[in-house]
Amino acid sequence: MIPTSARFLGAVTLLAVSATAANAATHIFILPDGASGDRAFADVSGEPRNADVRFTVYQQGAASARVFTVPMNAQNFATTPDLLFFTFARPVALVVARTTDPSTPSVAVLRQRSGTARDAVTIPSSNLMLGRSFNLPLGDLTGGAAVYIGNPNAADAIVDLQYGDSTQPPGPQMVVPATSAMKIQLPATPTQTNLLINVRSDFAVVAEAVINGRTMVVMPIGPAL
Repeated sequence: MIPTSARFLGAVTLLAVSATAANAATHIFILPDGASGDRAFADVSGEPRNADVRFTVYQQGAASARVFTVPMNAQNFATTPDLLFFTFARPVALVVARTTDPSTPSVAVLRQRSGTARDAVTIPSSNLMLGRSFNLPLGDLTGGAAVYIGNPNAADAIVDLQYGDSTQPPGPQMVVPATSAMKIQLPATPTQTNLLINVRSDFAVVAEAVINGRTMVVMPIGPAL
């Protein structure tokens, strides 16, 4: 159920997030199926206070996005209703959170619950998180591992993976549709290695990983944009 503090704006035509518009008040993240569990929430805070935070949930294959706004309280804090409500029971989704004033820095946290288990990960602002090349160290994968790519652009993104370093042959290219997120399941081996995520398209994406049931943000190599 949506609390009265959240204003649901209904379905809207899919609208891409331009990487050139990335700023310290926009947060782009992925709801992963591997760790979402029963419930998922996003918290946003900042200084000075914004009037509200607008959330857009892009479900892969859907003709429209789901949009709602949440006002900030007197303590400069806003939290969503359960985000899984907006994914039609299909957790993998791309989420964009924007505060009222794009010039005001903010911070976001994705919180997930599964029974009595809790998981939380900080979501950096989009000017730090968007990129075209990412590194991820792979150690113990006994609990399973997956990489998630979020594409906020109006065109499909082409990505591939490399193990070790950039001199190694890349894997097959994969297509991440516009304004959507895609899960890439990783094999149990190799481990004790580096994983490179390469974006072959001429625009930036975001990356997350779920390793041994824990969600993490994968930061880009070098400048984000």
